[in-house]
Amino acid sequence: MLSKSPMISQMETICRNYIIARSIIKTISYPYNCGVNIHECTDIILKVDKAFYSLTQSEQRLINNEFFYEARPYWWKESYSEEEYVTFLKQTIQRFLEVYYEIN
Repeated sequence: MLSKSPMISQMETICRNYIIARSIIKTISYPYNCGVNIHECTDIILKVDKAFYSLTQSEQRLINNEFFYEARPYWWKESYSEEEYVTFLKQTIQRFLEVYYEIN
């Protein structure tokens, strides 16, 4: 199986920050004087959304199941061998990160 690589750690951090940013945006009625950089939150949301929607539906499903939702363990076994899954996961994360980091 895929060990915890720097690429996986990056994705986990980006997705965690995205979830936090969306939560902050939803709960703040008055974004000024609350100590939160609202522009930083919206930047994170926009970058993740753009990177996510640049992916195919299969890639989006993979990202959702691995990083956003509590998918059942080994959900991917219905569609992929372990080798195919690991390869697809690496390629998908790489594509996501390329788009995410090219956005200024």
